[in-house]
Amino acid sequence: INDLGSLRFQSYRLALLAEEGAPQPEIDAHIRRFDEVLANVRRGDPRRPLSLPDDPKVMAKMADLERQWQQTVKPFFQAASQGKTAGTAKLDAFLNTINTVVGEVERTSATYITWLRFFQSGLLALVLVSSAVMIWLTRLWIIDPLQELLRGVQLFAVSGGEFEIGDGVVVHVTVPCV
Repeated sequence: INDLGSLRFQSYRLALLAEEGAPQPEIDAHIRRFDEVLANVRRGDPRRPLSLPDDPKVMAKMADLERQWQQTVKPFFQAASQGKTAGTAKLDAFLNTINTVVGEVERTSATYITWLRFFQSGLLALVLVSSAVMIWLTRLWIIDPLQELLRGVQLFAVSGGEFEIGDGVVVHVTVPCV
């Protein structure tokens, strides 16, 4: 989005240079810079993992922007030193196209961010539910059996080593002290 916005600024700079009658090599250097930024926007910049959203509307608007640049605006700036004027209407249409592309990229990115938030919320809910299930299973499989065992040991200690195993049979156990 920032690179697309910089194309607007560069367009204004090129128009100012052309209007002031700047030398053609200076204008050509700015045209090359514009082409580089436009190419980076199209294919993405490997130094920054950012690229245009893979959306048909964005791609169509970007193709329109590139077509206008190649067929109308760039030839005008390339011929600027010859005193040809194209008027502001072509530049205004080009700037509106840049604004349209920026707006479409922002809308598409906002949609993607909304989906990302939705999935993050779903994952958070999944983590909370699975944590609650693990707490419940830990209690069921570990804590409750250990508490039952502890009650049995305490009962055994209180009874003096005697316990009933059923049908009135009493067992007396002596635990040697070590």
